[in-house]
Amino acid sequence: MTKREIDPYTGRELTDHEWDGIKELNTPVPKPVYWFLGIGFSICVVLWILLPAWPGISTYTKGILGIDQRDQVNEALAAGKVDRSTWETIVASNDLAELSGNEQILQVAKDAGKVLFEDNCSVCHASGGIGNAGYPTLNDTDWLWGGTVDEIYQTVRGGINSRHDETRFAQMMAYGEMQILSRDEISMLTDYVTSFSEPTQNEQQHTAAAALFETNCSSCHGIDGTGEQLLGAPNLTDAVWLYGGDKPSIYQTIYYGRAGHMPHWDGRISDTDLKLLTLYVSQLSETVSED
Repeated sequence: MTKREIDPYTGRELTDHEWDGIKELNTPVPKPVYWFLGIGFSICVVLWILLPAWPGISTYTKGILGIDQRDQVNEALAAGKVDRSTWETIVASNDLAELSGNEQILQVAKDAGKVLFEDNCSVCHASGGIGNAGYPTLNDTDWLWGGTVDEIYQTVRGGINSRHDETRFAQMMAYGEMQILSRDEISMLTDYVTSFSEPTQNEQQHTAAAALFETNCSSCHGIDGTGEQLLGAPNLTDAVWLYGGDKPSIYQTIYYGRAGHMPHWDGRISDTDLKLLTLYVSQLSETVSED
């Protein structure tokens, strides 16, 4: 019989394992570990009895409870179809003015409309409608064509400078490239437009530039530069800029002109989806203000 070797410091039995003169204690596994293993195994046995668990040749053990996740998924899908059918009927049979006052539909638009927006619009307007250079921000209160649900719907439906019969048309002339104005005159206009928010010109320069602006720009942007939504002409007196508000960007806009394009979505998505998308966009500014 092999004599057991006892560690003189701890009084515990040593194993035969040794590394560089260091021997390993033969420490027993703590009893709580056995308790946890036993409880875990017992739970597994109960679950094996209650729930589907073990595969067979052609089927599997069904369990006493008879739970089938495939049936649960099918039931959820069926309930979702019924729910969708309900609100689709409401959206299809009501105009946007009525829908915009229906809290249930507005919530649906936040969910379903968001998916539509991310799939079709975010590539240009960015996720959440925060906008990109040359593509308007949609989560503020500044609108080129108006921000009512009917105005947004018309823009989404017909697009901007698209091939749709009811598209919105907007184009700014290339005053420099078409030799309508000289470079000096465009520079004067650039300073004048900047002066709407940051006065920088002397009286004489301001008067001459104002005359240029009235002759060439006011028919779209208005005498005071506040824009005209019927024409899609932006407000030049605020801090919102589609192509940049620094002087080089403004100069380039005047010199080369601008002609944005937005595709029409009529015929690409259903009218119900057009309404949901419109309602979603109309709520973007509200979402930002809440944050």
